[in-house]
This record gives sequence, C-alpha cells and structure tokens, in this order.
Amino acid sequence: MKTTILITEEQKRKLIVESLNNEIEDDVKQNYNLFKRITEFSKDEFSNNLGFLITWGAGIGGFMKPVNDFLSGEYPELSDRDTTLILLGIVGTIFMNNRTFIGDIIDKIKEKGLFDVFKIALNKSKNLKKTFISFLKSIDINVGSMVTMLSYAFMIPSLGPIINLVQTGQVTYDDTMLFVSSIGMSKLITLSGKVLSEFFKKLISKLQN
Repeated sequence: MKTTILITEEQKRKLIVESLNNEIEDDVKQNYNLFKRITEFSKDEFSNNLGFLITWGAGIGGFMKPVNDFLSGEYPELSDRDTTLILLGIVGTIFMNNRTFIGDIIDKIKEKGLFDVFKIALNKSKNLKKTFISFLKSIDINVGSMVTMLSYAFMIPSLGPIINLVQTGQVTYDDTMLFVSSIGMSKLITLSGKVLSEFFKKLISKLQN
C-alpha cells in the first residue's frame, strides 16, 4: 500500500534550511582542504608552507574553488600538481607580498609551459575578486582590506544556492539563523555568529527590495 506523507510549509522550510546548512558546512571543509592542498604543495616544492595565511584558509579556499573548477573544466589534461602549481601562483600573486617566492613560482610555471594557462586563470581570479568585493559593497559590507574580503570569501561557493532560495522565498531571515549559529561555531572561519547574522540580514534585505 502506498503511503503519502504530508508536511507543513514550516517543516518543509526547516528541511531546506538543514540541507543548506549541511551544504555550507561541507563547502567550508572543502574550501579548507583545497587551501591545505595548496600549502602542502608549496611546502614540498618551495619549502614554504604559507603558515601565516592559515587563519584565512577557508576564505582562500573559497576564493580559489571557482578557479580550480574552471581549470578542471577547461584544461582536463592538466595533472593535479600542475593545477595546484597554478593555484599557488595565483595565491602568491593576489594574497602575498614576497617577490622572491612569487618569482620562484612563476619560473616553475614557465618551466612547465603553463604560463599562458596561468595568465588566463589569474585574470579570472582578479575578476572574481573585483566582482565579490562589489557584491559585498552592494549589501553595505565595508571592505576596507583584503582581510575583510577573505573573511567572507568562504561563502563564495555557497552564494548561488543561498541567493536562489532567498529569491524564491523559500528561506527567510529567521530561517537562516538556524544555520548561521552552526556555521558561526566553525573553527575554520573568522566571522562570528553575530557578524554572519548581520551579513544575511543585509543580503536578504537587498534581495527582497
């Protein structure tokens, strides 16, 4: 006998929020793991483990994930190490101020014949940075430094689903508080639950106006 289970709209929203919460938590972990992959490669190849950037590991990983996905999609012939070398070059160029270290990475990229791909990926990264900063400013987030941008960047891979749910009316500000509190407890990000709550309040206000 076929059984039909009926759920209320409130129960449906809670299920959606729980699913989104799990998705964001998974994204944060994946972001951090991508950062770890880059730092381990840096340590192996250049004896530099990028330790001073670890505080923003999830943010850097979140920023680099779309670039990593782009490289995987457009250049499937690249090995994992070649892709990671290019990502390291981008991290060094955008987030670091060590010309000697960056020069060594660029030399290695050129040596492996990857400089043209690197330039394309770097361009994508610079456009992503510009777009994300503009997005933050559009919802009245003061982006006074690179650190501020990186503090929010862990959400870059999750923004599409979040915005889609808000725009379709499936998630309200009150609903988001259910997963904001959980995300805010993560040791992998630098933003507090209070700051995240304010972010979502501004985001939802912007999208619903």
